[in-house]
Amino acid sequence: MATSLQSSAFNFSIMIGSTTGGWLLTSGSSAPIVMMALILLVAGIIISLFAKKILA
Repeated sequence: MATSLQSSAFNFSIMIGSTTGGWLLTSGSSAPIVMMALILLVAGIIISLFAKKILA
């Protein structure tokens, strides 16, 4: 059960990422994709720093 749930979540995230990437490419050049990657990077760093403080 857990393996199928993990596989489904992975496939869903691939679907969302592909759809978002395609939408960003049609709205402009590759610059929006780079901006989205930077936003997600900063968000991930902030979340990991808060989680480190909470879990420490």
